[in-house]
Amino acid sequence: MKSLVTGMLMTLVVFMLYGCGGGMQMIMQEPEAGKCIVVGAILVENNGVDDVYNAIKSGVIAVIVGRSMQNGEEVVEAYRIRTDENGYFFLPNVPRGSYVLKGIEVTLGYKGLTLFTSRWDGTRQIYYASDSNMIDHVVRSWPEENTRCVNDMGIRYFMVDPSMGIYANRFAELKDHALALKDNPQTMVNPENYYRRQYPDIKCFNE
Repeated sequence: MKSLVTGMLMTLVVFMLYGCGGGMQMIMQEPEAGKCIVVGAILVENNGVDDVYNAIKSGVIAVIVGRSMQNGEEVVEAYRIRTDENGYFFLPNVPRGSYVLKGIEVTLGYKGLTLFTSRWDGTRQIYYASDSNMIDHVVRSWPEENTRCVNDMGIRYFMVDPSMGIYANRFAELKDHALALKDNPQTMVNPENYYRRQYPDIKCFNE
């Protein structure tokens, strides 16, 4: 008996893409018919790991998993993409569907590279520090499929306490916002607007 209600096959494809520094260079482009641009941003506040208190945006690696229908098959695709100097990332010309930030790779304090992955409690996604050296691509609960030309994943915020506990939230934008680090308020524009300003000739951002 086939595991999917629709009887469709599921294919997993993994892409290793980087916005800056190593890997394939990301190039913003107009999406083909039926495809979209996925945009987002990441802000990590280290609230005491190794007695360090700082905000991290640049060079965070986002592990994104997407699900779409392609040629009658359900396809799950995983991407690894690095944030730019302001904390933003984009995936150009990818299938329209559902996208999840499964985890991130970030350097905290003096620990070096740390992996945060996630699991689900019902439909609630919970992030935690991974004991593994890789983030898997298993998604237990998918968001509603996005049919727009731009899929805005928002600003994904992570606060890490000294015990490596993780508080996660999502913002559309931040305007001089004091989060965990009260003396370091953050301002980050909405990811879609961020790229719209950079690429005014991309029609997708003006739909």
